Amino acid sequence: MAESGAAGPVCLRDLYAAYLACRRGKRQTHHALDFAARLLDHLLDLRNTLNARTWRPGPTLCFAVNHPKPREIHAASFADRVVHHWLVPRLEAWFEPAFLYDSYANRRGKGTHAAVARLHDFLQQVTRSGRVKAYYLQLDIANFFNSIDRGTLLGLVQARAQRYWRGAKTPGRGANPDTLPAQHREINTCLWLTRVLLTREPAVRARVRGSEAAFRHVPAHKRLKNAAPGCGLPIGNLTSQFFANVYLDRLDQFVKHELRCRFYLRYVDDFVLLHTDARQLIAWREAIANFLAQELFLALKVVAEPQATGQGINFLGYAVRRTYKLPRRRVLDQAEKRLTQARAQRVREDATGRRITWPAPAREHLRATLASTLGHLRHAASRRLLEGLAARHTWLESALRIDPARGCLLACFAPPDARCFAGQIKWFRRQFPQALLALRKGCEYELWPPAALQPQTLAAARLPHFLRRLRQAGQAYVRIEQEAALRRRLKRRVVAEAFYPAEGGSATLPQSVSGV
Repeated sequence: MAESGAAGPVCLRDLYAAYLACRRGKRQTHHALDFAARLLDHLLDLRNTLNARTWRPGPTLCFAVNHPKPREIHAASFADRVVHHWLVPRLEAWFEPAFLYDSYANRRGKGTHAAVARLHDFLQQVTRSGRVKAYYLQLDIANFFNSIDRGTLLGLVQARAQRYWRGAKTPGRGANPDTLPAQHREINTCLWLTRVLLTREPAVRARVRGSEAAFRHVPAHKRLKNAAPGCGLPIGNLTSQFFANVYLDRLDQFVKHELRCRFYLRYVDDFVLLHTDARQLIAWREAIANFLAQELFLALKVVAEPQATGQGINFLGYAVRRTYKLPRRRVLDQAEKRLTQARAQRVREDATGRRITWPAPAREHLRATLASTLGHLRHAASRRLLEGLAARHTWLESALRIDPARGCLLACFAPPDARCFAGQIKWFRRQFPQALLALRKGCEYELWPPAALQPQTLAAARLPHFLRRLRQAGQAYVRIEQEAALRRRLKRRVVAEAFYPAEGGSATLPQSVSGV
């Protein structure tokens, strides 16, 4: 993208890269589509207002969610999120070298699974592979995001910016002298932008989506509008996630370098300490509580007591033990609840058998939900749990199949690599050997009875009546629809409906419906 207009620390190329990062995974949302419709105009406006320092964040969209627990979310506008994606990588360059290795939230190469794996390694080390009894202390900060003092946070960013400024001017750092003025302008712009974000009360101009009943389950102290003046960061913004790490980095450094706790890790405001002496953990707990109150104006949620590591540590959705990990029960309960709700919507059972419909939006939503759950479960010892889940929900097998051995989800509603119509038929016949196949082909359906050598053709208008006769006769069938184009005029065909007869139903095509 060519540059134009007045020079400044913010250029179109960097803003376009921020836009690409912002739209990742959200390309089909209406906010992203509206922004993309006038992309160049929006990027030029952002560049000009940022370079002129007249940019101000717009109102956020405030709504409530109930899972995994009730909380209030403040979503910035898409244009503001592009600015966040421009700012955060530059601030990361300042702070990332100084962050503690064992801080795992919202950092590249980290995450929940890396944190759980690290805790598992800590359990092996602190117990010397089970030869020594050890204890853990799990602490959480009360109302963390709403209690962050923005003035203190701004001071931390300014102090780090000064060190970065001096480092840029120090000879021998590999910096090109010709680029130093540009670096300094960018540092000043980042500081100004951080000041704009942190000196503004985020809840003042929020647009509320949903009724008061939607916010009824959110505790009053969890509402951002009830935070103390000068305190609180909106949950849901990329900048808030990064600023949380900046704010608690002082805690990380205190625990590691002053308390000299070897086995310590943190994920957002949830952190764990391990030691072989429970009294040492109690002393550290008191020191941490004092440090949080005096330096960061925070408080611990509860006064937790040291527990033996042998009973397992509930951390980030897993019960972590020295020799294995198990998923927490609430993860399985949520998966069971979602599948039960999907079954009530997709499955119709009567005396003739079970009829399952798979509209594309519902199928893709369920697939994404299940894939996320199985991705969580496969990092733990969950094979038997997955076998039980698959056995309880056999209705899924017409479109999605759970593989307990690999802990993954197999899509069996469409051929993965069919290159012709005959190849698609062959694949569907392997998947459903005992069912009659009705494959959409233009305005007609081709029928493939399991025992027939040649397909038969049926007009689309006659199909509902024909399928009703199949259900009455107890014949299994699968209706396959065209969904999108693949290549060379070949259509992508997917399972749209499946019928399985009740016990005693016919496995072959009855004579009463064999003629079309």
